[in-house]
Amino acid sequence: MNGNERGSDEARARFFSKVRTIRADAKALLVQLKQLEEAAKNQDGSRPDSNLTKELQRADRALSQKKLDERLREVEKIEADFPHLEIYGDCFGEVRNAVRQVSADWPKMGSADLTAITKGIERSSKALQEVVLGCYRLTIPKDVERSLGDLSIGKSLDFDLKYKEEIPDEKVREEILAALSQRRIGGWVDLKAGLIYRVSPQRSVRVLTYLAPLLAVAAAVLLLIGIANLKHLGIDLPGTHLDDAKALVGAFLLVLGGAVIHLVVENVKQFQMDAAPIVAISNLLDWMHLRWAGISLMAVPLVVVTIGMRMAVDSTPDQVATYILAGYSADSIAGVFLTRFDSSASASAKKLIKRLKGEDGSAGGKDGNSQ
Repeated sequence: MNGNERGSDEARARFFSKVRTIRADAKALLVQLKQLEEAAKNQDGSRPDSNLTKELQRADRALSQKKLDERLREVEKIEADFPHLEIYGDCFGEVRNAVRQVSADWPKMGSADLTAITKGIERSSKALQEVVLGCYRLTIPKDVERSLGDLSIGKSLDFDLKYKEEIPDEKVREEILAALSQRRIGGWVDLKAGLIYRVSPQRSVRVLTYLAPLLAVAAAVLLLIGIANLKHLGIDLPGTHLDDAKALVGAFLLVLGGAVIHLVVENVKQFQMDAAPIVAISNLLDWMHLRWAGISLMAVPLVVVTIGMRMAVDSTPDQVATYILAGYSADSIAGVFLTRFDSSASASAKKLIKRLKGEDGSAGGKDGNSQ
């Protein structure tokens, strides 16, 4: 990193630090106004009593116009020294204007009219809320980007849950989330669900995730070819229809086709119901990038279904519909086959243990060696 880049990063960090400070100041002033509002509500007459006067004094000290002006000048200087920060200019301009509006509307110490004080509280509160929201519009993208950096690819950040307490207005949250969808924050924004999915900013990683399902399919094909050629290693699989590599791979491809059909149908259904956060048909690359692990792991049940169909069903690969339907329901069918494989393996293991112990009457057992 050269000096200019380092200086640029430091300037951006200072800029956002000042914005967060202004936001904290605005929140503290809102608390002060709340206390002043309570004192005004308890006021009996039209002229401020001693309690209200004390709260006005506290509020006047809390405002510290000089401090707010100093904060603004600090940020303006950073903007002037580093032109690349101009991209935040419009948004910070709103914050600047709102801060100045707070100063103009702040309840005045010398006011003798309770109505004027109440109106000043209302206008100042509104302006302060604009200050806070304006600061959030500036800082949230960086905060979200940092939060997404702690997640793995495809995991989501619940934007509503994270900021609901700080930004209770749902429309404002929606507005900020919509603005995030137009910025590079290292995430894919689902406006309807209020979620932001972590994506990789590196092109090489994205390309690798696009290829991962194809690599998983290739690995599955090689595994099936290896199983079909076990006979060359002296491992016989009689009656299981697993010794023909071409037929076994053909069956797998039909099962794979059924799984792809199921995937398309499910996405179309979700699209029609307007419920899909990411629809493969309309956002194929994003969908593949975010779901690469789940898609790739689907190769496992497809291999199980293929082997199970060849072992348990007296069928041939030319029975296209049978294999496609098996692939369409691969998840549930794979569970059935795994249960059967487990039962068969357990039974075989028990027989082997008995044979090793000589409990089945075979040679090598107690009876077999007694003669």
